[in-house]
Amino acid sequence: MKEPEMVAGHAAAYFRNEFTPQKTIKNAQAYICGLGYYEWYINGKKVGDHVLDPAPSNYDKQAYYVNYDVTKELTSGKNAIGIVVGNSFYGQDICWRRNKVPGIYSSYGQPSVRLLIKVTYDDGSQANFYTDETWKESTGPIVFNNVYGGDTYDARFEIPNWNTTNYDDAQWGKVKVISPEVNKISAQQFPPVRKLKELEPQKVFQGTDGNWVVDFGQNIAGWVKINVKGEKGQLIEIITTEA
Repeated sequence: MKEPEMVAGHAAAYFRNEFTPQKTIKNAQAYICGLGYYEWYINGKKVGDHVLDPAPSNYDKQAYYVNYDVTKELTSGKNAIGIVVGNSFYGQDICWRRNKVPGIYSSYGQPSVRLLIKVTYDDGSQANFYTDETWKESTGPIVFNNVYGGDTYDARFEIPNWNTTNYDDAQWGKVKVISPEVNKISAQQFPPVRKLKELEPQKVFQGTDGNWVVDFGQNIAGWVKINVKGEKGQLIEIITTEA
């Protein structure tokens, strides 16, 4: 068996900004393109019910954006926008090397995101709010993430209320504005991935090696929800497998 090879992955990036509409909003349409999986929030609440957006693509050829109607999510006062961006297939650097040169993996680069919110006011005038150099950036509790290697979530780096207007981001850094080599950005037109239901464990037992096994009774695509108590820095490892 070969020794494991260490890789330097990108931790999930947390982006935030605030804006205040100048008039009464009639309609607001958001268009977001992530080079990497993303979830985004308005005033602390997740926008939409999609997961694993956007769909993967050959990023050197094209990427996808998703349109959301956010008229009801925006308020007449100050609004906080927060976005978390992970590696997805864009920044993953463990599997699927594009060539055999040592140290060169399939990563297209550092994950990034672009957001545009087009607002139409009651009087017919319009305004655009978008990602630019005024946004703030930080890392957070998702210190490692990879579509093949899973996630490492370190609760010691939690950022309470980071996506709300009450949060003080004075210690956050300035974003880096980049120009990825993506030739085409298209609307994502096929059905999104969504959570369909929650499954209860069918069996819970301890194996001969001392590890606990949770059997959901069927193969699924999803994630595990747990409630735990432990000491600071304690490691809890969840390994998914199929029978």
